[in-house]
Amino acid sequence: MMEKNEISKVIKNSLETAIRNISSKDYHQAQLALEKVLALDPVNFDAIYLSSVVAYETRFYALAAELGVIALSIEPNNLQLIKHQANTLKELKLFDRAIQVISKGIEALPSDTSLFKLRGDFYLDQECHEKALLDFNQAALLGLNSPAIFNSMGATLAAMSNYEQAIVNYKKAIILKKDNDLAYSNMSLSYRSLSQYENAEESIRKAILINPTQAVFYLNLSTILNDQNKSGEAAASLEKALEIKPDYPDALYNLGLLDLSRGNFKKGWPEYEYRWQVKTFDSQRFQIDKPLLGQNQQTEYLFIYGEQGLGDQILHCSMLQNIKDIAKNTYVLVDKRLVPLLKRSLPDILFVEQSEKIGQVDSHLPLASLGKFFIQDAHDFFKLSKSFLIADSTKAKKLRDFLIGEKTLLCGVSWKSKTKKIGESKSLNLEDFLPLFKLPNIQFVNLQYGNVQEELKEFEDKYGIRVLQCESVDNMQDIDGLASLIDACDFVVTSSNTTTHIVGGLGKECYLMTPSNAGSLWYWGNVKDGKSLWYPSIQIFKQPGLNNWAGAMNLIVDQIRQKYLA
Repeated sequence: MMEKNEISKVIKNSLETAIRNISSKDYHQAQLALEKVLALDPVNFDAIYLSSVVAYETRFYALAAELGVIALSIEPNNLQLIKHQANTLKELKLFDRAIQVISKGIEALPSDTSLFKLRGDFYLDQECHEKALLDFNQAALLGLNSPAIFNSMGATLAAMSNYEQAIVNYKKAIILKKDNDLAYSNMSLSYRSLSQYENAEESIRKAILINPTQAVFYLNLSTILNDQNKSGEAAASLEKALEIKPDYPDALYNLGLLDLSRGNFKKGWPEYEYRWQVKTFDSQRFQIDKPLLGQNQQTEYLFIYGEQGLGDQILHCSMLQNIKDIAKNTYVLVDKRLVPLLKRSLPDILFVEQSEKIGQVDSHLPLASLGKFFIQDAHDFFKLSKSFLIADSTKAKKLRDFLIGEKTLLCGVSWKSKTKKIGESKSLNLEDFLPLFKLPNIQFVNLQYGNVQEELKEFEDKYGIRVLQCESVDNMQDIDGLASLIDACDFVVTSSNTTTHIVGGLGKECYLMTPSNAGSLWYWGNVKDGKSLWYPSIQIFKQPGLNNWAGAMNLIVDQIRQKYLA
């Protein structure tokens, strides 16, 4: 039996061995040394804590968390352990518990700036921006004056759309660390959000100059270049990102969007499939235990599921006209608002709502993946009908008779998008339509979805111009009714939004205004003679310059005047 001094010596030596092995990443030997300690002293704090570290480093996060709880019961105020346990719980996606651990640490150590910084980072990850900002400010008040705290504050403010203050904080981070590549990169994104593209490009190029090995910097540069219509340079920047990180899904996906917009469909569709691996992509794959249909395959029973927004679903449904080429029987899961319109328009396909059960299936396919089957070059668009949606013609006639009044023409208008990321850059104000509204013998009707009654009333009170609101149609929920309302019109003037896709699907004459930069979605780049290849009834008018809607609107007004009012 070992003496007390001898036991202490074995424990000390074993702990030192474990620390060396952890440092050299020999976790197996480290754990053997720690087990020797725990056999002699089962409640040895250092051995329990280091065992948790070993479990964390070897990705046994549940075990690491259990050991962390035991270690915290011995030393609840150990700063290093608190941080370790919080990060372990984060890996387990137990964010609330992680924040609780940090909060208890703050109660015990209220002057420790690093814990406020850590909790702020956790809140930022969970998009609790106001709480994150409070913690970052508290850390700064307590004396934390580091590049990291100002970078985190900048990121939080940017997430709250306060880009000017975000830039102020990024600049503070750069003052403290002149070669702060991350701050330069983040600052470039805030400049981009303010449409200050020269500053954005200058900032991201400084980040690349400091650290040319970060693939994400080239990704950010490509986005900024693409905003300035420098698609060739943007593509080259993405290729550079892929040299650094060949399996980078964000770069591959963005390259796909560029290739698709430029009509390089053979290359673009395979790249577009990487969308599922991009965190910011706003759809999730449907979980189904059936094989994915390959490009050169055919199937008996095909299940297709909708993805992305209403407009995207309509766009890709246009290719269902040729679905018999790859499947004998097809049913499609789409947003329930589209079902009545699509059932009438494509009667050979079974459209189902989200809540309905799926029947017999041999293969499945995401809706936006149809492109690789049917669109390989611009000539393939001619295999699609110029219009594939069919409105309720009886309802359309009744609506027209009710709305037209004494005027000669009925024009539908829609002016904004609700898309979170780029909706603002695609949207106009009613005032931007004033040159159109001043044309004679035209009755204007609202096709804009959402609650815009107050906006329409204020506009009428200010300018004396009335845009009719059809009370019998809910433009947001009643898509079939909206299609009839559109069909009742002679033509439509709109910004890029869901309404546009319905207009194009119906084959209704349309004058579409798109922005000069980020809001111009890839499919509006597929143009021949100024008209959309996807929807030939849509004539596209791009802003001549940033925020210059007047240029596009004046061209539209001239065309309408020549065609209808000459």
